[in-house]
Amino acid sequence: MVSFFTGLSVGATVIVAQIFGALDTKNIEKAIGTSISLSILGGGILAIIGFFGSSVFLKWMNTPQEILEEAGAYLKIYFISIVFLIIYDMGAGILRAMGDSKGPMEAQLAGGILNVILDALFVVVLKKGIDWVAYATVIAQVLAASMILIRINRLEYKGQYLKIDWGIFSKIIKIGIPAGIQTLVITVSNVFVQYCINGYGIINIAAFTAYFKIELFIYLPIIALGQAIT
Repeated sequence: MVSFFTGLSVGATVIVAQIFGALDTKNIEKAIGTSISLSILGGGILAIIGFFGSSVFLKWMNTPQEILEEAGAYLKIYFISIVFLIIYDMGAGILRAMGDSKGPMEAQLAGGILNVILDALFVVVLKKGIDWVAYATVIAQVLAASMILIRINRLEYKGQYLKIDWGIFSKIIKIGIPAGIQTLVITVSNVFVQYCINGYGIINIAAFTAYFKIELFIYLPIIALGQAIT
């Protein structure tokens, strides 16, 4: 679900880049407003679906009974952060489209470092449960999204950020949906792999989770190159 909206943000990036490159100051404001509105709307829908459907999703994923309750608590909190994650993705796309790649990098770096620090604080120092790891994620995503929105607000283009222009929206969708489906091909296959892994018990789930973090170092550059080409 998140990957689909990440792909959708590529559509927004392309459209904003085209409008900005054409020096169309009138429509750049509309493009920014449409993109931010789309991220809030999409993130809100995902948050609601995820919060109320997390227990069902985990059962579909063949999650072992002994970790089902903790996993459910974690997932519900995590889905709250989805709104801020998608706002970051969309906002970062806007800034990159306008030639600012430093801002998104700083925001993501700040959020990532804060997430690690809070994980260590909550789990190692304060001995809190897994739900506090999810709280750390929410706080980190709020920081990253806030930094992005502040940077966008400093732009000379002061559009109506909570208004959708349906002409621009259709252009974003035209590029974003194929990009989103393209991303889904990989993430949906990972869901099936995770389903199979979950049947082998908790130790194997933990091992696969650790491996997947390492795999991201290979996977993310591929995604980045694909988005850059788009």
